[in-house]
Amino acid sequence: MDWKEPDMHLRTRALPIAAAIVVMALGAAIVTSALRESPSSGLRAAEIDTTRTVSVSGIGRVTLTPDTVYMTLGVDVIDPDLGVAQSQAATRMDDVIAAVLDRGVAQADIQTATYAINVNRDYNQPGQPVIGYIVTHTVTVKVRDVDNAGNVIAGAVDAGANNVSGVWFGVEDQAGALAQARELAVADARAKAEDLARLVGSSLGPVLSISESSSGGAPVPYDGVAGADKATAVTINPGQTEVTLSVSVVYALN
Repeated sequence: MDWKEPDMHLRTRALPIAAAIVVMALGAAIVTSALRESPSSGLRAAEIDTTRTVSVSGIGRVTLTPDTVYMTLGVDVIDPDLGVAQSQAATRMDDVIAAVLDRGVAQADIQTATYAINVNRDYNQPGQPVIGYIVTHTVTVKVRDVDNAGNVIAGAVDAGANNVSGVWFGVEDQAGALAQARELAVADARAKAEDLARLVGSSLGPVLSISESSSGGAPVPYDGVAGADKATAVTINPGQTEVTLSVSVVYALN
C-alpha cells in the first residue's frame, strides 16, 4: 500500500480552528472571573466572609399635613311603627346626602357605612315590652378639601343628621413621603453600621440582606365632633400625621 502525504490544505485549515477554540476558552474564563467579581466592593463572592456580619435597623420619619377628611354622618329615628321609622330615616338620609353633595363632595366619595334596626324596649316595665324601633343609617364621607369639612358637617346637621360619630384625617398620596422616609431609614442604618464597624476595628463590606416595613399615614381620629342635633360652626384642625418606615440591614464586615 502506497503512503501519501497528508493534504496540506486540510492541515492549514485545522490550525485556525484550534486557535479559535483556545480563544473562546480564554474568553469564557475571563467572563466567569468577571461575573464572580462584586461590582460594589471589588471582592470576589468567595472572598466575602459571611460569618463576620453586623445587623442594624434604621428609621425614617416624614411629617405630613393631612389633605383629606373622613367623617361618618347619619340619622337615628325612633318610632313605635317600624315602617314609619324606616321611611323617616330614608327621607332624612336623602336630605343629608343632598346637602353633602351641594357642598362639593362627589357622589363617589359617599359610602353607606351602617344600616341597623334595633328594638326599643321599656326596661322599667315588667317583661321589658317592645315600645318601638330604632333605625340607624350612616354614611362615610370623604372630603378632599380640609377647609370645607366644617361646612359639610354643618350642612348635614341642618339637613337632619343627628349622628356625627367621628372625623378622621388622612393623606391621599403618600408615595413621595414613603420614598423620602426610605432614604432616611437606609442612611440611618448605614450610619449605625459604620459606627459599630469602627468600634470593633473593621470596615463595612457589601449589603447581604435588607428588608423594610412602614407604618403611619393612616386616618387620624379627631374627637372634636362626637354627636350633633343642631347646626353649629365647626372648626376642623387637621394637625399633622407622620409616615414612618424602618429597614433592617445586614452588612458584611471587612
